[in-house]
Amino acid sequence: MEFGTNWKQIWERVSIALVEAVFPSKCSACDDFIDVPLKDGPYSKSTIQTRYSQTARGEADFAQVMGPCLCQDCMPKFTPVESPICTQCGLMFKNRGGEDRLCKRCGMQPNRFTMARAYGVYDQSVEKAIHCYKYQERMLLADPFGIFLFSTFVKYWDINDVDIITPVPLHIKRFRQRGFNQAYTMLRKWPRVSRRTGIDISHIQFEREIVIRTRATKTQVGMDHKERTDNLEGAFKAKNVSKTEGSRIVLVDDVFTTGSTANACAKEILRHGARQVDVLTLAQTEKKKGSYL
Repeated sequence: MEFGTNWKQIWERVSIALVEAVFPSKCSACDDFIDVPLKDGPYSKSTIQTRYSQTARGEADFAQVMGPCLCQDCMPKFTPVESPICTQCGLMFKNRGGEDRLCKRCGMQPNRFTMARAYGVYDQSVEKAIHCYKYQERMLLADPFGIFLFSTFVKYWDINDVDIITPVPLHIKRFRQRGFNQAYTMLRKWPRVSRRTGIDISHIQFEREIVIRTRATKTQVGMDHKERTDNLEGAFKAKNVSKTEGSRIVLVDDVFTTGSTANACAKEILRHGARQVDVLTLAQTEKKKGSYL
């Protein structure tokens, strides 16, 4: 091989090695140091090409995308959302047999949103990584999380029938405490993902505030569905209503639990003329024993 033939690849590997030496990667689940391989590792050209080709098919591979963020012990601790799921809220059935169908809860308590879908289950490594992203400001996770959201969007939606994508809003007080809206930050990566996958989403409007949060609500950790619904009553107000009428809107959030937040937002958006509201999240909680599923 002549000198300089492969200089670009060599420089990329040297750059990565220098960064890792000065700022070694830590696992976003267990906080141990990660040994990032330089050859055929998460930053290699072949890995990146594979990652985006899978994303374009709606099949983003967890290990391929999370390579720079999780150690080898935490990587397998991931549960993808797979059929059978509820055709409306998207939650997986505990009984893994049968086809997709409406769950009992959605049958008994119809939602304001039409469809909700998620990439993975909120447990193990995903739960810890999301917590690290939101509360420890591990912003490098916004990139892989944005890829997972995009892949899930491609898998379940007809992208030509979607008009607006918007994040579930934070109250201004919570925003100031955290410093960022986790859903909006993940969405900011979509234009780049769109270019890398060749999927055109230029017709879709990305609106930061279709609805705003008008009052600070209590933390919903530990609340059941009814308590969450009561807690969110009147907490959202529509904004940019001229864009809402006749639109199909996809709400984006990090975790889908009972759907109470999505329902509260959807209720307000539909009240101002939207034709349909859907929900896209990074993860969904598992239903506990005795639940409707």
